[in-house]
Amino acid sequence: MDIFRFLTPVTYWILIVVWSYILYFYLSRLRSGTIKASLTVTLLIILSIEAFRTLFESIYFGAWYTSLQGFLPRSVYSFLIQPYMVIIPKLLNVFAAFVIIGILIRRWIPQEQAHGEEVKWLLEKHSRDLVSKNKQLQEEILRRTTSEQQLKEHRDHLEAVVEERTAQLGEINQNLQKEIEERKQIQLDLDKTYTELDQIFNNAAIGIRVIDRDHKILRVNNMLLKMTGLSKDAVMSVRCHDLFSGANCNTENCAMTRISSGLEKYEMEVDKENSDGILTPYLLTAAPYYDNKGELIGVIESFMDISSRKKIEKAFKDERDLFVEGVVVVFKWLNTDDWAVDYVSPNIQKILGYRPEDFLEKRIRYKDIIDERDLERVTIRKEEAAADNVEYLEHAPYRLRHKNGSLVWVLDSTRFLRNKTGEIDFLHGYIIDINQFKITEERLENQAQLAHTGRLTALGEMASGMAHELNQPMTVIRLAADGLKMYFDFKEPGTDESESVDDIITQVKRATKIIKNMRAFSHPKSGFVQQIDIAEPIEDAFSFFREQFRIHQIKINKQIEPDLPTIEFDPQKFEQIVVNLLSNARYAVEKKNEYAGEGYEMTIDIHLYLSEDGETVIFKVRDNGIGMSQEITQRCMEPFYTTKDIGQGTGLGLSIIHGIVKEFDMEIEINSEEEEFCQIAIRMPVRRPDTE
Repeated sequence: MDIFRFLTPVTYWILIVVWSYILYFYLSRLRSGTIKASLTVTLLIILSIEAFRTLFESIYFGAWYTSLQGFLPRSVYSFLIQPYMVIIPKLLNVFAAFVIIGILIRRWIPQEQAHGEEVKWLLEKHSRDLVSKNKQLQEEILRRTTSEQQLKEHRDHLEAVVEERTAQLGEINQNLQKEIEERKQIQLDLDKTYTELDQIFNNAAIGIRVIDRDHKILRVNNMLLKMTGLSKDAVMSVRCHDLFSGANCNTENCAMTRISSGLEKYEMEVDKENSDGILTPYLLTAAPYYDNKGELIGVIESFMDISSRKKIEKAFKDERDLFVEGVVVVFKWLNTDDWAVDYVSPNIQKILGYRPEDFLEKRIRYKDIIDERDLERVTIRKEEAAADNVEYLEHAPYRLRHKNGSLVWVLDSTRFLRNKTGEIDFLHGYIIDINQFKITEERLENQAQLAHTGRLTALGEMASGMAHELNQPMTVIRLAADGLKMYFDFKEPGTDESESVDDIITQVKRATKIIKNMRAFSHPKSGFVQQIDIAEPIEDAFSFFREQFRIHQIKINKQIEPDLPTIEFDPQKFEQIVVNLLSNARYAVEKKNEYAGEGYEMTIDIHLYLSEDGETVIFKVRDNGIGMSQEITQRCMEPFYTTKDIGQGTGLGLSIIHGIVKEFDMEIEINSEEEEFCQIAIRMPVRRPDTE
């Protein structure tokens, strides 16, 4: 059997079925009305016509070949090959072609043009919307420099998309799906940008809020919630001025009012009271908030905590006031013999009466105002320091002559400014007015001596009363002890009871001597100067502390050379010196003992000896206590300066010692190292009496 005899008819009847279904599919879609795009409808009409033409042609030739192969009556074939029948498919093809051409001319081309215009309009509208949104985004991120590059890239991307769409208008059918995908990508980018901006907004280091024209809060970031200490719901339920108050709130200078008047930016200061009642200052910066139509609908406000800046401004003002109004005068001198002034701070007029111009215009030289008694010392000190190649120099206090002729004591701290070759070009330093300090120091020394004398007088009166009250019981105790001594010695000498009575008699004698020394110590005898054995007042003063040292387990190393020459001194005043030094030494070792540990032994050395040249008797007290730093050592002789706890010292002890030492033309030396030791030495010149 020839298979091709059946293949051609079968193929045509399969085509008939397929094209029937295709025609049915096209017509059902047209009748359903679900397709709204006009070009798509026109295309379905054309395809339906083409499907109908193909179906008709398939039926015609299917019947032809089926009849020819004998599967239909032969008459069908004879009928179909008639000339008037053969022309029908051809005419149908021509008719379908003209109909399709007509549809293309009347419907497809106008619809394509209309669709192109519509797409162009949509793109232009989309472009305008994107430009408008881009403008809003640019305004939003003016204060967020970290996001500027991202928005710029996004803007460039949008412009590239618009240009690409314009170039592809002629290929709209092929690019419809691509445009949809690109729109989806744009939406993703917008969502991403919104997410990033939202993160920037909420994680910004400053507080931000958006308010509408009725002063209602529309949006806040996390930092603003942290600033207010309130929840988001609580913040959103109040007006803007309820959160931060300022002098301009509810006035014509309100941020909303000023922005509404046309300002692009407005700043003012507002305050926020925290839960502790403390006001924190903030800098409010306001900017317009527009909708997508460009209409002003509110204000974007940012809040920056400026409390640190306020403190810095205050510190700067205080420092400037100190510089202009204070007692420290800044100088810059030329390295000349007359100390010509290159710069001087304005407060020179307040301190010395001269105007800065008097120095700067060389009408007066700095050397001219140094008191002649100090000039040589100051000049030599400066030259020696320059020769030693030091960088800083601190002068001992010296006197400057005020414009009115009075003298002003100053401290001078100078720095040498050298060039590359090491030569001094300028001297830069400052002087401090200590005139009032000098006057006060002398007054305090006198007052300290008077206060101490008053205390000693009161102590003398108390000691006299104590001696009067204690003399009688001491006498009775002494008589009773003597009687017991006689009784025990008569009964059996050398017994324990007899030795105990000896101890009682010894302690009574000691108590009597202490009372006697107290009375002598507390009754000042002004001007009672004589040649004395300096060891005697040392022993008398030490008697006050001997028992205290023993009870507190303080080790005493006392070395007093015998046969020392006598010293011309007031014995009672020297006893005051010894008492103050031993008191300070005891405080130092006991203070260190509080934390030093078990290996520490409290020790005080007392040494009285003659110098090698035989011209000076030296009294030295050294302890291994807390010691003194260099700063404290320099100030320890100032009246009322003390490092002791409140109630444990007045700061007068060393000041009084210093006054007594100066009174008798002696010298005092202090050598100390913090946490190691302190040693104070009094050097007393030997003044032997004149012999004939």
